[in-house]
Amino acid sequence: MLLLSFELFDFNFRSQQISRTWVIDDFDVGRPLGRGKFGSVFLARSKEEKVVVALKARDFQAYRFLKGFSSRTNLKSTMHQVKREIEMQYHLKHPNILRLKGYLHDQERVYIILKFAEGKELHGRMKKKGKLDEHEAAK
Repeated sequence: MLLLSFELFDFNFRSQQISRTWVIDDFDVGRPLGRGKFGSVFLARSKEEKVVVALKARDFQAYRFLKGFSSRTNLKSTMHQVKREIEMQYHLKHPNILRLKGYLHDQERVYIILKFAEGKELHGRMKKKGKLDEHEAAK
């Protein structure tokens, strides 16, 4: 099992937006909202504030099975990519982009805490209805 070193997750930004240190036990984790090659997104609720969020879990153990993934250098590169994802999400401020609420990590995963957007996923609506007009796509 690869053990992760999280020095890479020392960020240069500080903000009221990310005002606390989270641990996974701060959340009641519910049903999966989606699944990808390197992790899943879960519906979750913070126990203290009772705020519903989307909890994106990036599982680093999944990267071991990629062709060419054979060294800690590749793991370090992957961790850097996740760090960049968190930094970009922090700086994105648009009504149609989910807001970053925070992040946390353990020895196997990084969790990105995002604002939960109720409603159906755009991809699912397009698959069901076909082409969407601009007004409906903006919902």
